[in-house]
Amino acid sequence: MLKIPINNDPSQQFELELEGHLWTFRVDYNSRGGYWSLGLDKDGEPVVEGIKLVLGISLMRAFYFMDGALIALDNNDTREDPTIGSWDTTAELYYLTPDEVAEIENS
Repeated sequence: MLKIPINNDPSQQFELELEGHLWTFRVDYNSRGGYWSLGLDKDGEPVVEGIKLVLGISLMRAFYFMDGALIALDNNDTREDPTIGSWDTTAELYYLTPDEVAEIENS
């Protein structure tokens, strides 16, 4: 499991290499809706935009652009999605490899 480096900045962008590809992450806080969203580019090509970050939901497996999975996990068992200023205290985003996903699915 790899922790994705998200912080409380309401609009952030960074790059990570995953699965042999360069992924550009765009993470924004939607103040009107009160939620964080994610946009991704794969090797410079847009893949998805505006996916709501929800605790415990695999974000990429449904779109089949990634073999592994991105999942936001609860840091302190509140079961509350992170809000502005609480990202790093209430939740963290992780990348799971295909093997880690298979292990979870088969357990």
